[in-house]
Amino acid sequence: MNARSDENPDQAASLVDLPAQAQLSEPLNIGRGYRDYQRYDIRLSGSRIAGKIERDVLMSGLTVGIVPVDLVRGEVVLIRQFRLSGHIALDKGAMIEVPAGRVAAAETPHDAALRECQEETGAIPRRLRSLFEIMPAPAFSDERMVLYTALIDAAEVKMHAGCSDEQEDTAPIRISFDVAAEMLANGGVHNATAIIALQWLIINRERLPEILG
Repeated sequence: MNARSDENPDQAASLVDLPAQAQLSEPLNIGRGYRDYQRYDIRLSGSRIAGKIERDVLMSGLTVGIVPVDLVRGEVVLIRQFRLSGHIALDKGAMIEVPAGRVAAAETPHDAALRECQEETGAIPRRLRSLFEIMPAPAFSDERMVLYTALIDAAEVKMHAGCSDEQEDTAPIRISFDVAAEMLANGGVHNATAIIALQWLIINRERLPEILG
């Protein structure tokens, strides 16, 4: 198929998220709990919106997510844990996810990914590779997640895991790459990060030895 005559070969390279010309007020803290909830008044230069706009943001900060894979067994390890929002919105509170968590103040994302993988699955990563960054819900949260893939031995995976100090109770799930593809196609998983991670896995499964080598 021939390219359209009006296509610009540099267009794809220019289609990226860009800085915005935005002036922000000082944040007003409107809620404090596990995370702070802040409100801002915003003025956007060049916007069709006249005057200031008001937006709220949940301050989640830097996090990591991990796609743990066992190349010998051809398996990926996911987790299931309770999520209140899934329970309220879908009556599906026992959600399937990838291991994930916040980066502590004294940690690097790499160190946090090593820790979270072991805490939430029981398996210690032999190798860890960063993939890309995502914002799971930029409309209401500042969460920025670095997604990793980890080489593990699935025999180390526990039946139950999680960090008791954080009131976590995770149930690790070992499945083959083929089952992961079927699960994704069936549409039964609603966690956005898990969907993105599984899509990456299915696209790149043949390259995993190279990526983790």
